[in-house]
Amino acid sequence: MFRQGALLLATTVLFACNESTPVSNATHTLTLEVATSQTKGDVYVELYQGETSIETRWLNPDALRQPVVFSDIKQGEYAIVVYQDLDGNHELTMSGPIPQEPIGYSNNPRLMGPPSFALVSFAVTKDSTQKITLLDYRS
Repeated sequence: MFRQGALLLATTVLFACNESTPVSNATHTLTLEVATSQTKGDVYVELYQGETSIETRWLNPDALRQPVVFSDIKQGEYAIVVYQDLDGNHELTMSGPIPQEPIGYSNNPRLMGPPSFALVSFAVTKDSTQKITLLDYRS
């Protein structure tokens, strides 16, 4: 089983190649919409600014009926990782390199391994919305 901390460390290492330099002190609202076919299992959301994790949240799946809102977001490059904890252990369960729980990233890449920051990053220069569809790699 792959521990959540190891996932976050691996994701952070992948993102470490990117530098994010805010160009202004202005802040924005980032809205996240998450689509999942599962009705059970808390949802873990992590927002990165460059290589730095700046916010994490555990959400009940019912909370996903409403968008997730991040306020006071500075201009810069961001990425989001989301997974649904179907077995309730608050860790992303893996079978070898394959996630055994639904997972998704900003920009919704279809993956054959951990993503690069360049693949999942997006610029925040104004209020914006990201839509992430959780993929179940078990099927």
